[in-house]
Amino acid sequence: MEDRADDSSESLMRELIRTTRRVFAEIAVESGSHSTSEPEASHLSPVTQLESDSSSKSSTSSGYCTGSEYVEPQIEEGGSSESDSTERTTPRSAMNATCGQSDGGNMQECQNLPNYPLGIRPLPASLAQVNQDWLRHFVQPIQRSLESIDAMNLLNLHPVANTHLRPAVRLKEDVYVEPIHNRIEPTKECAAVRYLHVSELEGEYSIGIFVFLPNATIPLHDHPGMCVLSRVLYGELHLKSYDVLTQEEHVVEPPKKTLSYAWKNWRKPAVSTPGSKLARQRPLQTLRAPHVTTLFPYEGNAHEFTAGPNGAAVLDVLLPPYDFHHDRDCTFYQWDKDKGLLVPMPQPKKFHCISGSYGSFGNMDDHADDDELST
Repeated sequence: MEDRADDSSESLMRELIRTTRRVFAEIAVESGSHSTSEPEASHLSPVTQLESDSSSKSSTSSGYCTGSEYVEPQIEEGGSSESDSTERTTPRSAMNATCGQSDGGNMQECQNLPNYPLGIRPLPASLAQVNQDWLRHFVQPIQRSLESIDAMNLLNLHPVANTHLRPAVRLKEDVYVEPIHNRIEPTKECAAVRYLHVSELEGEYSIGIFVFLPNATIPLHDHPGMCVLSRVLYGELHLKSYDVLTQEEHVVEPPKKTLSYAWKNWRKPAVSTPGSKLARQRPLQTLRAPHVTTLFPYEGNAHEFTAGPNGAAVLDVLLPPYDFHHDRDCTFYQWDKDKGLLVPMPQPKKFHCISGSYGSFGNMDDHADDDELST
């Protein structure tokens, strides 16, 4: 097991989590989403040691979003924050940090969740209806937070002075380090990609690190109704990405035949395979550490990553996370260039993404046997 990240790196990761919660709350407020139903209790994903350390002396009360602003949590030294009025009630779907005690990495299921206080808006299940230019503006604080992370300390990376003697990957200009894919526990020979869980709050965000073996690929897949920010921690990634088009963007020229034929066939749907998506391929990119890239509900929403010859690692922030029950399931695709379609396909048999543990990240006991794209 590697030494845990130093205090400065942990502080930056906590700031990333706080920033992500605040931004999503602002999105909920400004998008005007609302619900009249009461939130249902459901199991929260386990939190990592990174989060449990910050709440070992006190329970963490969340902030929440009112009709116009985000309210920061108030934590008293050596004790939990109080909820003695309606304004201090913390709805689970709006910015709660934890609602159970962390015990050995296992989060207890939340019980007796409070109702939404008057004026508090739950978070949107999809960002597809949010103006993309406006959304781009709102996620800038998360991008800046990702850019500020020191990957060397975060992952306890070993610098490489002579890149001719042993494998090395780029950390930043003129700085190279040893990749960590061989140091993740437990060892999995079949895994092309490893996943290190960092933090997740159901319905709001998920943060994790994907560690690529040399030349490994995460096949073409989508992120329905989601916004994803990715920071390359080390190495380089070749990116194929696609804009998902709305029906209005898919302009079809009327056929130059008889008026009767044109009337019957003009704008006839081109999608034949159920689940196919009209799309436009974007130019190929090579992302080198410490680059940050962002995809949106339509812009670049489907993508494929392939690592360089010595591997790579990328820190992902998903807003909101994948959720099968809210139509945010991950689907793999193949690109039909002739029809301009993303055609759904089963997960490729050769692709294995398996969760693991490294330092203070991941939860080996819960996720060691996973064999799917993690979130």
